[in-house]
Amino acid sequence: ASLRIDQRKVAPALINKFVQKEEAVILKQKQIPSLTRVERRKLKNKVRAHLLAKAVPVAAMYDICWNLAESSLRVRSRRHHYVPLHPPFLHEDTMNYLDDIGDYGFVGQEFLTWLWFKSEQRGGAVTLAEAGDIAITFEKHMVLEYGVDDYHERVICSGLNTQLNEARTALRHGKKLEQARIKLSQFNTEYIFTFAARTFGFKNIVLPRSTQPETLMGPDGTGTEGQELNDRIEAIETVVRLFYELFSLFCTVRTSAGWDEELRAIRRWVHGAAERV
Repeated sequence: ASLRIDQRKVAPALINKFVQKEEAVILKQKQIPSLTRVERRKLKNKVRAHLLAKAVPVAAMYDICWNLAESSLRVRSRRHHYVPLHPPFLHEDTMNYLDDIGDYGFVGQEFLTWLWFKSEQRGGAVTLAEAGDIAITFEKHMVLEYGVDDYHERVICSGLNTQLNEARTALRHGKKLEQARIKLSQFNTEYIFTFAARTFGFKNIVLPRSTQPETLMGPDGTGTEGQELNDRIEAIETVVRLFYELFSLFCTVRTSAGWDEELRAIRRWVHGAAERV
């Protein structure tokens, strides 16, 4: 089956252009040097709503597979693989913690920061109760942000793991880690993906070579499309389960008596990393 989602989108550059135009008119009318931050935010929201109302919806198509026996829903798109937070991957204690917090974005940012901290301890090695030993590496790309409501500042950092000094400095100055490119390694198998903290979303997943289309072909150059899809789905589910087991570990640590000590270690890591810039 297929799922169609229509979205109205307006480019940020276009919004800013109209905001500047409207702002100039208001400043001229009121004879004031500038708008306050609150006034400008209200103006931006008004302009965005006006432009969205005129925008033509853009359709996105997703292939879906509903397994009634397992009570599971699998979603796949041609551009990205997106796997939402799925309760069966998480322990009951973890779900209770999330229900108590009620703010998935805040928890996701804390989790991603903690995971970055863990990736620089013991060579990134972490032992999970069910999956065993895995290695975590933060790669090339990070997005940090600061702000409330619709006002946000973003810092995009690129570079090798040892060169992300700008991201570490931004973290020390109060910006929150919103998105990162992560590599999970286990048994000589690597999974690479981008994780967004606010939505708990996965995208741009790079699967092990054994699940790539060219490696699933037979000697005669033919292959089974259904088997290829099943192998890729299984690989995606594996990386999601590994990641959510890491998240369950974080929730256990976060709600334990030892969190204060863990938090002090994270703060020492943040300030120590920034001092090496």
